[in-house]
Amino acid sequence: MIDPKQLQRITEAAEGEVDRWSDARFGGVDLPGHQAGRDFQTKNVGTDTDTDPRFSPLDDRGSAHSMRTAIEQLARDPQIREQIARETGNADELERIEEEQAEAAVWEFRRRNPNYFKSPVNWERMVASMAQKWLGWVDADEIEADEAYAELARRGYWTADNLTTAFKALSQAGSLEVSPDALRPLTEHDKRAIALQAASGDVEGAVTRYLQLRLPQLVSELWLYSTSHQDALDCVADPAYKGILWEAVWFCWEHGRANYAPTAERRNFMRQYIANRIPTARLLDMAWAACQEAEKDATRSGVLGQLNEQTVPEDAAKRLDELDDASVDRLYHQTLREYAVSARPAGVLM
Repeated sequence: MIDPKQLQRITEAAEGEVDRWSDARFGGVDLPGHQAGRDFQTKNVGTDTDTDPRFSPLDDRGSAHSMRTAIEQLARDPQIREQIARETGNADELERIEEEQAEAAVWEFRRRNPNYFKSPVNWERMVASMAQKWLGWVDADEIEADEAYAELARRGYWTADNLTTAFKALSQAGSLEVSPDALRPLTEHDKRAIALQAASGDVEGAVTRYLQLRLPQLVSELWLYSTSHQDALDCVADPAYKGILWEAVWFCWEHGRANYAPTAERRNFMRQYIANRIPTARLLDMAWAACQEAEKDATRSGVLGQLNEQTVPEDAAKRLDELDDASVDRLYHQTLREYAVSARPAGVLM
């Protein structure tokens, strides 16, 4: 809704623009019913109701209303309002326009990012981040949120796009508060600390720490202050946290086993071994042991296949089984190298 006083100011400014470009000596045309027209230094002919029979009657019904409607539509255009306010030096109007634009940017940001948690801490960190990036204010501790917000709005940096950029960057860094019932992101520092704890041998403790930092704050607190082991397990047994449990156990276990190197094939094998069971460090140890045995069997099968193709004596397989793992591995790679050389096609220089 347009403020009547604001509308009056805009109307007067618009009529002033008309007067600037009007020439009283031009045409001697009377514009009945229009305030600006009555200001022209012309000689009125007849009255507002007189008509010239040589011309078709002018239908001016509702002209005053149409003029007012057009002015109101112009007054609602933010760009026109801002232009008029700047040209007339109306500081109050400029401030009001900036506040409206900033509020519209916030609503658009909230529409795009419904997971943003509204809190005073998040507000200050968002403003400080934007002030550092867009205003060049380096010292975050010295930034006053209200002052930075006003400057960002004044310079046109307080937009939905810039707010979204700051939100994503701070969320990825784990610098924003989240809703107590929402999953929390781990910071890079958290991940490294948990990985070091697992690598030192405390895989179970690392999993516990991972879940406490990753689960929603309310769930984490219930788990932390559980009076029994069963109550603690009940907190993380919710199917909604199934993926988080998988994530925590795999992350900590892979960092805690020095003889394991992750590959897509090994992970697929171990996932098939675990099937639909809830993953634990003990279960992953058993899956890894089974994977190692499968890899040894595959190595022996490959070597036997190569030996069979070369028509070796019947007792070669028996002697192969008597070899230790290191000898089998050396024989396997030696056979592959010899096969690669013999199967290599003739080139330009050979």
